[in-house]
Amino acid sequence: TASLHHFAESLAYDARCTHQGAIVDPPESGVITCPLHGSQFKAEDGALLRGPAAQGLPSIPVRISGDEIVRA
Repeated sequence: TASLHHFAESLAYDARCTHQGAIVDPPESGVITCPLHGSQFKAEDGALLRGPAAQGLPSIPVRISGDEIVRA
C-alpha cells in the first residue's frame, strides 16, 4: 500500500517527496512540506513550489469505497 494524501474524491498524491522519498507532512494553508529538506508542493495539484525537489508529487487516481480511499 502506498502512502498518499487525499485531496479530492478522484485524486490523491503520493506522500513521498520526489527529492529523497521522505514522507511529506499533511497540507497546511494549501502547502505540503517535506520535513527532511523543506521542499514544498501545492496541495491542490501537487505542483512543486520550492526545492530541492526537482518535480511535483505524482498524482494517484482514487475512488471512495465505503469508508476507504482506494486506488481507482
